[in-house]
Amino acid sequence: MAQVFTRLGDPQSGIVTPNSLSTHTTWFNERPHLVHRHLPTGEEYLALSQQACQQPIQADSLIEQLASQSAVVIDLRNERIDNALGLAQYTQFVQPLISQLIEQPLVLPTARSFYYHGLLRQDFPDELNLLPIEKDGRMEQHYQVYFGLRNMSEGVYLPTNPLKKRINTKICFLINRFVNVNTLKAVMALHHRQRCRVLLEGDMPDYMYGESYRMALADQVSVKIRTSEVLYEDGTLGSDVDQQLSEQADTSWQGPLLGQASQLLHQPLRPLTPKPVQNMVYIRHPQSDYPANQTPTAVLRLLGLFNGWNTIHYFSPNKPLLALPWNKALPHFIPQFLAASTDSLYFMALMKLTGSLRDGHSILISKQGGRSPKEYLMEICPLASKCLVKKRISLTYSQIPPKLMRWRNSSRAMN
Repeated sequence: MAQVFTRLGDPQSGIVTPNSLSTHTTWFNERPHLVHRHLPTGEEYLALSQQACQQPIQADSLIEQLASQSAVVIDLRNERIDNALGLAQYTQFVQPLISQLIEQPLVLPTARSFYYHGLLRQDFPDELNLLPIEKDGRMEQHYQVYFGLRNMSEGVYLPTNPLKKRINTKICFLINRFVNVNTLKAVMALHHRQRCRVLLEGDMPDYMYGESYRMALADQVSVKIRTSEVLYEDGTLGSDVDQQLSEQADTSWQGPLLGQASQLLHQPLRPLTPKPVQNMVYIRHPQSDYPANQTPTAVLRLLGLFNGWNTIHYFSPNKPLLALPWNKALPHFIPQFLAASTDSLYFMALMKLTGSLRDGHSILISKQGGRSPKEYLMEICPLASKCLVKKRISLTYSQIPPKLMRWRNSSRAMN
């Protein structure tokens, strides 16, 4: 198995080791209270573990103290994964701090499936600033994940704080794989902007390299196969931490970890170099809930048409078999969608677009029972590149024309 994964050439795919599945450590005891002091090398040191966030902390005054310093080492390491306390560590301190270190919203790293590189869309969940996580620290799935394949990128961003003064303090974060997923992604996104230094103790969590498919083999051997990559806000794979040290139990003030952090603070940050920005990095706020009984505006009708066109253009294996050349479909349908100012006209424009796909599994769904205009007492579904009109009457199988008998299950599913 090791030889097989060597040939695959992906260091993040391979045999699962017991260490990668652990949710706590036995070699490090986090400081249970807030620790604020000067290091022997002269820098300010702040240790704020998740245990210190069991009670609300005064983040504003704490950040003001940090802002008055020229260089600060911030220790965020935890000894175990704790969803509630880890989230409190992020919301009470990390998020407010980073919001004063940035001048524009910070897009957190997001996974993009290897199978879907071209879809020009990125969705944001309702909770823009928080990523829910599972018990083992991995992120939960959200939008349109079928058979393990994610067909769109899902992003989260951290907004700036316009009410607070921007901080220019040099910061080096100390982290390990037991920090909350929100904290880790925010710190790594900030580091990618060259706004901080990051020192990692131990291994980086798997989710920072992408999502993986895990499977159990014989002899109690489990393997993981990476199915996505993690992209940063500029569309690149991001940058590595400044330094990665092995797990160590030495938490003294003269320990190697704090010494390395002190040295990193005195190294100049590299200026950002221009990078090509990919389409997935643009921020799009969550879609509003539009009334179901009103026809969408012309802008939304065109947006839906463009999204549908992109999906077929990039992903449909039947594109060469469509009723019209797909590169001519957009100018063909744009006037129809612009003119679809009523519910019935919009419905028929959607049906024509769907019917042109010549695919019985490409259907129009917006509500249970199908979507039809409120003034139409019928159901319509695509059939052989045309629209099949089915009246709302009870039909037995014996009453269905023989020519349509073989479509009865498909028609029922589409309706």
